[in-house]
Amino acid sequence: MVNKTDQIEIKGKYIGQNCPVLIIAEVASAHEGNFDDLLKLIDLAAKTGADAVKFQVLNAESHMTPKHQIWDLVQQLEFSKDEWIEAAEYTRANSSMLLLVDVYDIQSITTVTAMKSDMIKIHSADLNNFELIEAAAKLKIPAMIGVGASSLDEIEQCIKVYRDSNPEGFLSLMHGYQGFPTELEDMNIRQLTLLREHFGLPVGFLDHAEGDTDA
Repeated sequence: MVNKTDQIEIKGKYIGQNCPVLIIAEVASAHEGNFDDLLKLIDLAAKTGADAVKFQVLNAESHMTPKHQIWDLVQQLEFSKDEWIEAAEYTRANSSMLLLVDVYDIQSITTVTAMKSDMIKIHSADLNNFELIEAAAKLKIPAMIGVGASSLDEIEQCIKVYRDSNPEGFLSLMHGYQGFPTELEDMNIRQLTLLREHFGLPVGFLDHAEGDTDA
């Protein structure tokens, strides 16, 4: 694996500026906490021809207080560290997809390390979570930063914190309108150009439109 500022090669797939589009199948929490359904979603992602599959690893206790309104839901969506390792191994054994993981809290950092994720993503809600950003940067894994609903100043500060711990590692920005589902007129595709020109980093797009959208 060869790192460059604008481009990286991981297991034969080239990612970054002037590279072919990398199609990521987003599993998120569609498994609803059912491990068998998670494995089925991995199989479905592979059948679509996606280049990568992305999971969301989180830990309720590390992520929020028990009084939070979605505490019970997040606990329901959790898998154990061993289950996530099994899911990662299943992905590699049954597909050529790269393995991407969203990190949401410090506890999940250890799980992502054990999964040997090919890339990580920091969610846009955590751009001010400097402890998490620093811990993610220290993994020295190629990374994406979600920047939906974020100001340029917030993005700049996040990049600075990340670069203080990982000056040379591959880093990209992911634009996506934080509305579910997103209407076509709200996607603001021109933001991709603004982000690229302003920060000089590779930029990707998080598509939150309905699956049957005509576009």
